Amino acid sequence: MPKDMRTWIGELEQAGELVRITKPVHPHTQMGALLYQSREKALLFENVDGFPGWKSLGMAPANLRHAALAYGTTVEKLIPTAAERALKKFPTELVRTGPVKDVILKGDKVDITKLPAHIAGSEETPYIAAGLMVARDPDTGIRNVAFHRLQVKGPRKTGALIVPRHTRQILNKYEAKNEPMPVAIFIGHHPLYYMAAASTGPFEMDELELAGGLIGEPAKVVKCETNDIEVPCDAEIVLEGRILPNVREEEGPFSEFHDYYVAGMGKNPVIEIDCITMRKDAIFKALQNGSEVEGCVFHKVPFGASVYNHIKNIGG
Repeated sequence: MPKDMRTWIGELEQAGELVRITKPVHPHTQMGALLYQSREKALLFENVDGFPGWKSLGMAPANLRHAALAYGTTVEKLIPTAAERALKKFPTELVRTGPVKDVILKGDKVDITKLPAHIAGSEETPYIAAGLMVARDPDTGIRNVAFHRLQVKGPRKTGALIVPRHTRQILNKYEAKNEPMPVAIFIGHHPLYYMAAASTGPFEMDELELAGGLIGEPAKVVKCETNDIEVPCDAEIVLEGRILPNVREEEGPFSEFHDYYVAGMGKNPVIEIDCITMRKDAIFKALQNGSEVEGCVFHKVPFGASVYNHIKNIGG
């Protein structure tokens, strides 16, 4: 069975690890506190105050027990299992369409302020923290998928922290030619896609191929509407846009996964959003950062798997 955020919600519920919250919860004033305190259960907000019709999933995975569930193993076997699967890759499968194309919004219909992004604590504006940015190297075509926080600055505008790693290498090439960099950000999928994006590897590693290896089948992808980027066809939401060349604006603060607000504040790149595609009943993915919560889980498991493989290979 294909794995996406819907099947993941089902897995959590069947295991008794999901709490459905039916009372109104506002993402700007209440949701962050509830997420931060929920270290044991995943939370599905079914009545997002101020955002009619939206649901939002957070703290999924909230802990290593949830991470083990996502991998289909036990906590004791989590790191060896993750390490073994991290060595596998499946080429992506291009398909014509998928659920993420149910709704297509362009032009004046694009408004990311209508997404129920939450404010975690001391942020000045909502952040889309569970978006995985997809970009391609303009020279080699190598694809990169990575976490990048997105500060909601307007209906079609976000700030973004692009640290000096693979996405920054690609951005540098576009900015050297003073050209906008096409990107796509998918929000909401099975947690193994997030584990793949948080993995550390060589520049040529394709995280969508790694996601296929973690899941055990090729990731099915579909082309974007306004650029040539490919995204998972069964994601909940996709934002298509352009990082403006050599444009920097104030961005931050943001509660990063290591539990501090100091990282990356300052003048950072700006993204203009050209298109939103999503499922007709899309569920938003909230991501609460901090020590020993969801954002930390997404990073510690791939890191542990990498260390495990390195130690295992010492001595040949």
